[in-house]
Amino acid sequence: MNTSESKSCASCEHGHDDTPLPRNALVIASGALLTCGMLMQWLKLGPSWIATTCFALATLAGGLLVFPAAFKALKKARFDMNVLMTVAVTGAWLVGEGAEGAAVVFLFALSELLESWSVGRARRAIASLLKLTPQTALVRGSDGVAKEVPVTEVAVGAEISVRSGSSVPLDGEQKAPTQRFVDKFATIYTPTVFVIALLVALLPPLFTGGVWSEWTYRALVLLVIACPCALVIATPVSIVSGLTALARRGVLIKGGAYLEAVGKLRALAVDKTGTITQGKPQVTGVIPIGDVTEDEVLRRAAAIDAHSEHPLAKAVVTAAQAKDITWSEATQYQSVTGRGATAVIDGHPHFIGNHKMAHELGLCSPEIEARLAEIEGKGQSLAILGHAPHEGCAGAVLGILSIGDTMRPEVSNALALLHESGIKTVVMLSGDNQRTVDAIARQAGIDEAYGDLIPEQKIEHIRRLMAEHHFVGMIGDGVNDAPALALASVGIAMGAIGSDTAIETADMALMKDDLTRVAEAIALGRRTLRIIQFNVAFALVVKAIFLVLAFTGHTSLWLAILADTGATLLVIMNALRLLHTTPFPTSPITPDQRVERKTKPITNTP
Repeated sequence: MNTSESKSCASCEHGHDDTPLPRNALVIASGALLTCGMLMQWLKLGPSWIATTCFALATLAGGLLVFPAAFKALKKARFDMNVLMTVAVTGAWLVGEGAEGAAVVFLFALSELLESWSVGRARRAIASLLKLTPQTALVRGSDGVAKEVPVTEVAVGAEISVRSGSSVPLDGEQKAPTQRFVDKFATIYTPTVFVIALLVALLPPLFTGGVWSEWTYRALVLLVIACPCALVIATPVSIVSGLTALARRGVLIKGGAYLEAVGKLRALAVDKTGTITQGKPQVTGVIPIGDVTEDEVLRRAAAIDAHSEHPLAKAVVTAAQAKDITWSEATQYQSVTGRGATAVIDGHPHFIGNHKMAHELGLCSPEIEARLAEIEGKGQSLAILGHAPHEGCAGAVLGILSIGDTMRPEVSNALALLHESGIKTVVMLSGDNQRTVDAIARQAGIDEAYGDLIPEQKIEHIRRLMAEHHFVGMIGDGVNDAPALALASVGIAMGAIGSDTAIETADMALMKDDLTRVAEAIALGRRTLRIIQFNVAFALVVKAIFLVLAFTGHTSLWLAILADTGATLLVIMNALRLLHTTPFPTSPITPDQRVERKTKPITNTP
């Protein structure tokens, strides 16, 4: 999660103290003094100066939470809501409305306190998630020397260094798109309100003979109601609540920008091994070709695959170890992207790879093709072992290993939920052979399936999907998936089984490797977007109504601050509903409830 996101709820700069006790005491004192002053004024108890003193002390107690923040904002030439409140309260006292001035500052301080409680609740819920991210970053100075500093102190535009094997402390982005809009809007909005309020106070008395005190009061009301509290808090609280709700479900998202992107997804690309399947392949059969034995095929295959971390290679090594087969180390090992690997065994060049590799080496006979078609038709992967062609040797296939990987039990349910959540197309992109990919796609109910792909070809498919659907997600778990994960609108890594490279590259991680969580994340992302849009629209409508009422003199400072406080609290409570949302029922969807697919798997002829 980026630094800006972790601080987004404090973007209003309301002047909250780090210790809640003084703030609570000041708000309580302000409220008590205001109540005493009002009772004395209404019941006409004692001399008037006592009530006035109570109002003044109430203003001071509540103002200690507002006035210092306003002073800091002015020093930075920034007009925020604290400045608006300070001007409004000062003006109220100047026109002889001390009671209303005290009420305004108390209600504003109270709304800030309630807001801090609400935001604090969301922050506490997400605190454990924030602990997963590095707290410091290596910032490169102008002299080229990297210095370790807290992530909260990294300035915009700074260059950071990430050591090999270390986690990335910052993602290099600022805030969510909606939050950026709100911030830009507030920057222009607040000074504009000051100018309008000044014109309201000056123009009518100067040109129409209006009463100075009356129009000054209306200008003060306009300042109070114009405070964009609800508008500014609408996005960050919603984002934090959405991120927290997903974190509780084992879905970690790097920041608000990605949560919004998740809510806009219309297509999803998935890898096969480790994503649709369990990612725990096992050798199900060994077919010797020629005079070699099964054990000899396993011995040579394991000698090459012992150099690789690929799931299929590990399955071969595990099968050889299970039969207590020993092997000498293969030399001159070389990985061939999207094909397999080559190495020298006992002085002879060997290869182990997929169907395409054997075909390109010219070693596929009709007999071998028939055997391969039978294995691939069952949805199994395969590895072909052979002598590599070299000078004086035409090469030969020595054996075929069939490798099975069971499909994840939740896949069919997850795909149905994905379609229900608004995903139009689910596409499988795999480096495995096309027949195997087609078989798995038919079993799972995937819309389109493409096999025999190298990483560059996966990227081409992601580009095509983005051109068609604009917002595209990619789910993967391996190093080969990293480029596609980086290009997609949202890269999604299988957190438990996935490689470190995939997890670091991805924008979202499934810590429980449960594909149904993707559908939940999309549904929750869409709901978060709807809540943000509603909150922003609601805040703007309330402001518009009361601004008109303020200009026409049909409202007061009391009603203005109550409207502002009420709108802010309603926005916060609406956003906090995300913490308890359940996007889908916990029970699996039955076959009758599944969304009927309108398209059949599309094959890509090798």
